[in-house]
Amino acid sequence: DPRITRIGNRIYMTYVAFNGVNPPRVALTSIKVKDFVEGNFEWERPRLITHPEIADKCCALFPEKIRGKYLFFHRIFPNIWGDYTKDLKFENGRFIFGRPLICIRPDKWDSRKVGAGPPPIKTSFGWILVYQAVSGWDPEFYKLGLTPEMFKVWDAYRYKIGIMVLDAKNPEKVIFRPDEPSLVPQTWYEWMIVYSCGAVINDGKLLVYYGGADYNVCVADVELSEIKEAISFSTGVV
Repeated sequence: DPRITRIGNRIYMTYVAFNGVNPPRVALTSIKVKDFVEGNFEWERPRLITHPEIADKCCALFPEKIRGKYLFFHRIFPNIWGDYTKDLKFENGRFIFGRPLICIRPDKWDSRKVGAGPPPIKTSFGWILVYQAVSGWDPEFYKLGLTPEMFKVWDAYRYKIGIMVLDAKNPEKVIFRPDEPSLVPQTWYEWMIVYSCGAVINDGKLLVYYGGADYNVCVADVELSEIKEAISFSTGVV
């Protein structure tokens, strides 16, 4: 699940590092933009940036500093966590951790787990965060004091994609998060899973690139004006 973010003259890539035995972790590497464009794929030596004893995935790096620091979104089950770092060196065994910023909603389609998709994209009305989520009950929730009756389980275990918008100055604040997903698996090649790691804005549209059932690469689009109108309808302001 690689995700790339351009900052200055470098492209940073986060991805899941898993040896089949220990908990999956997030790794970080980077490359000069010039080398990437010219096909000289000499990436720097990867560094593991999450705790060795905690399963951690879905890591996205913001493309600009927030209040002078780099911001990572990552997923420690079942929520999206956020952590700020002063640099991207991760020396002396330093890891990202932080705290939960975007949580599951027991009565909605994202009730079992949520994870950041592509790195957030800044617009005039806020940061667009494409994310994926799964509904349904998980036995681990007993440890959190939750019960199956509290969860929406009618459509369990299908991966779906949603679009939320975060405040432009404070991305810890969600200003728009619809009650229903933006993209659900409907075709034979999507089966039960739609999952995105990349998105761009082009010609007034948000293009979301996603995997269909881990076997096909697909793309879906939506007009930015539709997202902006949805925020206005939901909050009364833009």
